Amino acid sequence: MSQPIAFDDFVARLNAASGGEALELLRRDARELATEHGERYRRFVLSLPEELWGRDPLVVSSLGLSYRAAGTAYGDAAFGYFRGAHAALAVQERPAPMETASVLLDEAGALRARGRLDDAAALVARARSIVETDASSPVQERVLLGARCGLAVGVEAVHAGAMERASEGASLARGMAEADLVRAERIETLGILALRAWTASSFDAALEHVAAVRGLAAGTTLLASGYAALALATEALVRAERDEFDEAAAVLPELRRAAADSEWEPFADVVEGRYHDLRGAYLEALDVLQHTEQLYATWLPAGVGRLLALGLRATALISLDQTEEAEAVLAELPELHTEFFCSARLLAQLRLLHGDLDGADATLRACETHAERHAAGALIEVQVLRAAIELERANFRVSDVAFDRALLRMARAGLRAPLRHAPRGALAMLLTRAAARSQPAGVPAFIEGLRVAHGLPLQAADPLSEQELRVVEQAGRGLTVGGIAQALFISPNTVKTHLRRVYRKLGVNSREEAVLRARAFGLLEEVTPKSPAPRVRRGAGS
Repeated sequence: MSQPIAFDDFVARLNAASGGEALELLRRDARELATEHGERYRRFVLSLPEELWGRDPLVVSSLGLSYRAAGTAYGDAAFGYFRGAHAALAVQERPAPMETASVLLDEAGALRARGRLDDAAALVARARSIVETDASSPVQERVLLGARCGLAVGVEAVHAGAMERASEGASLARGMAEADLVRAERIETLGILALRAWTASSFDAALEHVAAVRGLAAGTTLLASGYAALALATEALVRAERDEFDEAAAVLPELRRAAADSEWEPFADVVEGRYHDLRGAYLEALDVLQHTEQLYATWLPAGVGRLLALGLRATALISLDQTEEAEAVLAELPELHTEFFCSARLLAQLRLLHGDLDGADATLRACETHAERHAAGALIEVQVLRAAIELERANFRVSDVAFDRALLRMARAGLRAPLRHAPRGALAMLLTRAAARSQPAGVPAFIEGLRVAHGLPLQAADPLSEQELRVVEQAGRGLTVGGIAQALFISPNTVKTHLRRVYRKLGVNSREEAVLRARAFGLLEEVTPKSPAPRVRRGAGS
């Protein structure tokens, strides 16, 4: 199965064969031909005398399967063929168990394409039961059908957001009978493994799986079919999260073409929404995600894809400062901590932006308690949020440790996305402090790349004068404007002038914020009303 079946050669061989030989040839290659040639295969079989193939459940089922090929929209006709396959099984004196399991798995794929996930799962469960309890069929047939069941379970797990289980199912299929799976199934298997690698932030491994998919699909139409959609989705996600937006944009048309009229069509919208979100095009993200909601509305159940879409909507609304709308969206989300989705960190982000540090802290602790359930990228976002919260609280040691851990993981994966939604002012300070600390090899250059990518300074936009620093230090002691004026032997109006300049330079609106930000930039020692006599410390901004 190393080379695609040439359809014209197959037709020539079939026409030269006798009745029984022709049927056997058709049965042997039916699934591969159906998945790779779709409508052309279906038209050819229907042109043959029905007495040749009409009572064979595998061939009849392959006609329903052919609707999953590239360029073929699902219709009721696909389910008509599956009913015909079950009828063919019913009239057999002793139906072959593996043929029954095969028809059930083909039909399950068609049901998933219609969003009927529960119905599909029921058929897969029936197929697995047959495979696991049958002892009469040849071992090789049972191994092949067991592998196909593993693949089907893996696809179901992706829809449920259970990526570890999805990976186990795909790995089972790959390990049991990769050589016997048709090319489309091998591509689908690799797509699941690629997506699993993405959730683990193993981006290079994910792209290796995608490259293998592209190699397998060469010379076929499979790259334009739903079988390749997960691999293409993964490639777009990896490129976008590495800020390789041009490369991601080039993959998106391929993804849309592959996902059209398949079970992955709404998920392709989620991926495109993520792409727009990461590049800061929040209105475009919301527009795409509205279409996603319409597609998922008919699914039973909607699965993790709808949760991802809602989460992205909330993120875009937060970024657009439409906090009430974001809160309404977040209210629809259950509290989940999974490899694929975490709702609590979005709520923590919103509370942080509202200045509710205690609320953000309490929400984020739920994520930290279930850290092992999170995807690697999501866990990095949790660490960045923790760093931002503790920075605002002036717990600099805790903040620095959390941010350094996040930076190291991001640098190793070439990942920038977790910083996209950190408060901009906090991010500038976090990067400034990180740049001043000793970092592992590769991290300093990564910090500089982040600074350039986000357009952030590594110090205050304009340096503070010595007198401005003295004013801020006195404010840190809890003094009023009058108290500062008395301590520095200047007029209250002069203090107010200095404070206005400080606010502008540091991008803040109050004395408390000015003190916190000056400390974070390393411009001041941490002082309190009980600290010793004033002493200005020259820092990066002096």
